[in-house]
Amino acid sequence: MLTKLAAARMSWVRIDVDWGILEETAKGAWHEGYVALLDRCVDKSRAHGLNVLVGFWNLPRWASIGNASDYGDAASWLATRYRGRIRAYEVWNEPNNSDFFGGTPTQYVALLKAAYAGIKAADSSALVVFGSVMYNDASWISNAYAAGAKGNFDVLSTHPYQGDGTAPPEHPDDGGRHWYSHLPAVRQVMTTYGDSKPVWFTEWGLVRACQSVRHAGVCARRKRGGPGRLRRPSRELRAFPVPLRQRDVLVQGALVAAEQLASELAERASRRLRALAGGRLRAAGVRRAQELSRRLTLGLRRAASTSP
Repeated sequence: MLTKLAAARMSWVRIDVDWGILEETAKGAWHEGYVALLDRCVDKSRAHGLNVLVGFWNLPRWASIGNASDYGDAASWLATRYRGRIRAYEVWNEPNNSDFFGGTPTQYVALLKAAYAGIKAADSSALVVFGSVMYNDASWISNAYAAGAKGNFDVLSTHPYQGDGTAPPEHPDDGGRHWYSHLPAVRQVMTTYGDSKPVWFTEWGLVRACQSVRHAGVCARRKRGGPGRLRRPSRELRAFPVPLRQRDVLVQGALVAAEQLASELAERASRRLRALAGGRLRAAGVRRAQELSRRLTLGLRRAASTSP
């Protein structure tokens, strides 16, 4: 993979470092195996001419979001060990997403300040990246600025996934945070606070003309020239990585693909029954296949509506 990235003239690679594993059991108890793995990842990335951006997040069981100094100490330890080898440190991952961070913008800024001080003391040339927010969440970023974020980072980052994964980057901004085109609102917040730091997209993706779910491993591709219409899934079921956080889009994508598959199975069963039987038996078999298809579809809809 690193060879492919270098061949594609990529200049950066992001490596997620799990604080919950790195310092799993107690403060200062560094996980030797995990550190050895990180050493290899960093060194191999640099050997391919890639700058390393580390996303440092996830709370150990013994730590508390309210005690920012522990996070700052761990970030300082990383910056000391990898001085001159890790180019940038991203403070947490999507802190505006309750799945990843249970605190407030004020608590996040406390982590940011502690990390900035610790990293700069250990490696003054390293960049500290603030935000990594889910979507272009200008409101959350504004709250972080109000809590004192300015002056404690070198780069602001967002994860500008589209609210509709099939929509192009040019989709017009409707005022919601979940569009690529909402980025100017983020820049306006920065301008309001007198900040002109660069903005990085450190996570992003589009769904190429289909909707899908990674864990379902299927993608019913859209039919050319027919928006919203799907090909029959024969020879078209395949894995297709997409952002998992777009739950509404993904559940619908899985449902559409599964319904299409259920419909084809019923059709195949009907054809088979027509070939093997006749008259009343054939008609009963067709009805049975159609009923099974209907039940499968209803079950999928029920699962989609009740899934967390």
